Amino acid sequence: MAKLAPKDPQFGIPVASRIDEDMAFSMNKEALKAGKTLSLYISEYLKKAAGFEKKIAELQVQLSKEKELNEAQKKKIAELTKQLANEKEFAKKVAGTFIIELSEGDKSHATQLIKTYNTILKDEQSNRKH
Repeated sequence: MAKLAPKDPQFGIPVASRIDEDMAFSMNKEALKAGKTLSLYISEYLKKAAGFEKKIAELQVQLSKEKELNEAQKKKIAELTKQLANEKEFAKKVAGTFIIELSEGDKSHATQLIKTYNTILKDEQSNRKH
C-alpha cells in the first residue's frame, strides 16, 4: 500500500502533510490502482501539471494576441463604417448637384427629376434585396 507519511529522509516532510488530507487519500487510492507509490504518483502528477501550466501560458499569450487583433479589427470596421457613411453623403450631394444642373434652375423640373431619382433608387434597393 502506498504510504501517506513516508519516513525516508529523501521525502522530507511527509507527503500527506503537504497537501489536503482528502486529496492525499484520493491520490493514494489512485496510486494503488496504478500500482505505484504515492510519491511516484504525485511526481508524475506534478510533471503533467507542469505541462499543463506551460500550455496554459501559451494559450494566454495566444489569447492576448487574439484580443489585440480583435481590437484592431473593430477599429478597422469603425473606420470603414465611417468611410461608407461619408461616401453615401458624397453620393447624395453629387446626385443633388447633378439634378440642379440638369434642371437649369427650374424648380418644377428639379422636383420631377428628384421624384424620378427617388423612384429609381427605391427600385434598385428593392432589386438588390431579392
